[in-house]
Order: sequence, then C-alpha cells, then structure tokens
Amino acid sequence: MDTEQCTEITNNSTPLQQGDILYFHENQDDEKYGIVVTGDCDITQHKCRGKISYCTITTAKYYIATELLFDFCVLPEMNKLKENVLKGVCKLLNAEQSNSFLQTLLELEEDYLSTQISDTKLIEKILLIKEIGNKKSFSLSDYKKIYTANNNRDLDEEKLKNIKNKILSKLNSLPGDKYYISELPNQNDNYGYIVHLRYINIISEEDIKKQNRLYRIGHLKAPYLYKLTQKLGAVFSDIGEPEEFEKNRTEINNILIKEL
Repeated sequence: MDTEQCTEITNNSTPLQQGDILYFHENQDDEKYGIVVTGDCDITQHKCRGKISYCTITTAKYYIATELLFDFCVLPEMNKLKENVLKGVCKLLNAEQSNSFLQTLLELEEDYLSTQISDTKLIEKILLIKEIGNKKSFSLSDYKKIYTANNNRDLDEEKLKNIKNKILSKLNSLPGDKYYISELPNQNDNYGYIVHLRYINIISEEDIKKQNRLYRIGHLKAPYLYKLTQKLGAVFSDIGEPEEFEKNRTEINNILIKEL
C-alpha cells in the first residue's frame, strides 16, 4: 500500500535505491527501520564496495519517550532531585557534598540505606533516582513521580497541558538532524516516524538482496527524499563557531540594544 510520502516495494528484485525503507523484522527494540542514504550513482557504480549506509528510523512515540521527554522534562527535574537528595543526606550525615558521594549513595542497596539514613523520604528519593536512571525510555508518569518528589505536590493539569504543548511544538518544528515521515507502507503505527540523520549505520548490499533479517518495504518519494538528503548534507557540513565567540557576540548585542 502506497502512502502520501512512500511507495510500496513488493518485489525485492527492484534495484536498490537511495530512499529505500528497510524493515528489520527481528529487532526486539523500537529501532526496527532504516532508510538508505547511499547515493544512487555510488550503488550502481559499486563505489561503496557492497556497503550500504542507512539512517535509523523510529516511531514518533519512541522519539518522544527517549529524547523529548528526557531532554525537556525528566533531565531538568532529575538534576533538581539529585541536588535536593545530596543536600539532604549531607546535612543529615554532616558530610561534604560531591558528585562522587551521590554516586556512592546510588550504588547502595535499600536495606543498607535504611541503616545509615533515618529520613525515609530521602531514601524514597534515592530509590526513585535509581529507578528512573536505569531507564532508556520515559513516560509522563515518570516525570510526574520526579516532580511530586521534588515539590511535595502532584503535577497540576495546567502544567501538564503546558508540557504537552511544548512537546507538540518540538514535534512540529524538528531539529535539523531529524526528519518526519507520516506513514510507512503496511506498518501499523499511525502516529508517524522520525528519521535520525545522525544515526548512520552500515549494512551489506548482499544482506539486502537476500533479505537477511530484513525486508525492503517502501521507497521515499520526491520531493520528500530530496528534502531528507538536503538536511543530511546540512547536518554534516555545518561548521560550529567557538563558544567564546558566541558569548562575546551576545554581550555586544545586549549592550547595543540597551543603548538604542
């Protein structure tokens, strides 16, 4: 079944092309898809010597759970929680604050913590840091737990609404190293997919031809493929400027605006 952005590949004998969608059906995690980014001329003229580059594709849900929720919700609140725990424990034990001391706390078992720390709320917070810290993907429930531990109150509906709006805004204006695909042929996730342009992998052309643990399920059509390759080129041709330069520029601009 064709989609708005992709045509379906039903015959594996169709020549391999840039923009072909790969489905790794044996993968157990959410990184089940990829898109070929090796150029057509490199493939046909065998310049890549049988090695095909592809970018990872995940569901939009997975992108939210592993990146957006972590970066904009979980991480700031976790840092705050760690700081609160470190201050509380060091005050209780009359110890010096340090990151190494916090790391030691997080390595201790619950039974031992209870013999050293009399404040049960502090122990609960330490266990929460350990629980969330061991995760690779996150939910709003995780954020709510950390928020409640930090603020001694539940997350109110207004703040929750603001968080969802912030995530929506990030999805609607993806950074330069991400690309959105609304649907993939014959796949049942109806909430969209994200191409991660920095996550470049290598696979043998022979594995693709023999369908070794994967299928080609579709091809990204023009102009979407052209936009993706344009963004890919921009990601790896971008040249950053020194932080000191950017800091000086900001200071000068602030002075300039004040004098207007």
